Amino acid sequence: TYRLYGVKELRNYIDEVRQKERDKILDEAEAKQGKSKEKKEVDAINIQEIIEELLPRSKAIKSSESFAERILKNIALKFQMGKGLCYQESKGSFKAIAKYAYTGENTPETFKLGETLGGQAAKDQDIMLVNDIPESYFKIESGLGQSYPKHLLFVPLIYKKKTIALLEMAYFIALDEQTLSVFSELTGFLGERFVKFMK
Repeated sequence: TYRLYGVKELRNYIDEVRQKERDKILDEAEAKQGKSKEKKEVDAINIQEIIEELLPRSKAIKSSESFAERILKNIALKFQMGKGLCYQESKGSFKAIAKYAYTGENTPETFKLGETLGGQAAKDQDIMLVNDIPESYFKIESGLGQSYPKHLLFVPLIYKKKTIALLEMAYFIALDEQTLSVFSELTGFLGERFVKFMK
């Protein structure tokens, strides 16, 4: 280009090539952003569908205890939970009102905001995942044997910026990001429904 047309045409040619490269990069970036947005929308729909599956529909549910028991059962079926408890807040303390596959002879201890891992999750109003639980913590038993879970998840149930209940769940398998996203969304959804059954 320089030999045929001189310096001016060479510069124009270089500018043209640069502009084409910029346009190409911008088009690729927009395409990626569009795919990312579509994926987020699909994920949001999937999470909403999963939440609807977990929510109890039985008209026979008349108390927070029966509501909590149904929630724990649904979570166990959907996410392979090994053991679970639901605590309800009353006068500043959290007391166990529902159990799933709980084999302990002693009633789970009550706690207040900020006390124990459960109390801290209730105070922070965010899910808390604890991995690599030591075997001395607790075990899960069945007629076929016994084993120790490796993961502990706390999910606060929130209504009008207040933690009204807390789910404590033990798992043998690690929880993926989508599952954790579901539980993050559940904090509000379950809170709104749970409060209807509180005395």
